Amino acid sequence: MVGKIENLISEIAVASKEQTQGISQIDTAINEIDKVTQTTAATAEESAAISQTLREQTDKIEITMQDLQWLLYGRDNRRAANLLPVPLALAEVS
Repeated sequence: MVGKIENLISEIAVASKEQTQGISQIDTAINEIDKVTQTTAATAEESAAISQTLREQTDKIEITMQDLQWLLYGRDNRRAANLLPVPLALAEVS
């Protein structure tokens, strides 16, 4: 009977050790997932900032092009309207 109890205690100890290792592996995996999530969030924020900067630069270029076309062709010249990007050309015509 004592041998049987010792055997059960030994099996419980082995199972406990395996369970501890499994929990450790899960913890490591969760930490890795957290790192990837943080990196992804930072990249998304950077992309949004870059996108905003590009939009602002595009707006400035568009205004500069309009000014240049006005200087070259005059305010109401149809040739200038044809050189503008479609949305601006439509806005000028209407």
